[in-house]
Amino acid sequence: MHANIDELRRQWDMRAASAKSAQGGYYEMDALNWFNYLAFDVIGDLAFGAPFGMLKEGRDVAEVRTSPDAEPTYAPAIEVLNRRGEVSGYAPSIHSIITKPPLPLTRYQIRKPQSLTQNTAPSASSPN
Repeated sequence: MHANIDELRRQWDMRAASAKSAQGGYYEMDALNWFNYLAFDVIGDLAFGAPFGMLKEGRDVAEVRTSPDAEPTYAPAIEVLNRRGEVSGYAPSIHSIITKPPLPLTRYQIRKPQSLTQNTAPSASSPN
């Protein structure tokens, strides 16, 4: 994880150095994008043992393979994940179906109890 944070710092330092003579010494950027790259690279490091490489590339790109032997292709992973919420806008009837609990028991379990002791059986150690 420290290597990813160091890479973020290197990228920002490199961009700041390139702007010292131009633009009055300021480099304008969207930090949200960089924090997304950092998050993905940390997740890749923890889950797969290597970062996705978004920080080094400085852009939203992740390697995708259809099989271990296939040639890699590249996809904008952050953009794809950000668009996932738009699906319910295109198919509102599906959204209402997938958000309903499948069984009445599930609805009972997720209903907020009115008190902490409601719907609980007395334990063996509790005095009666």
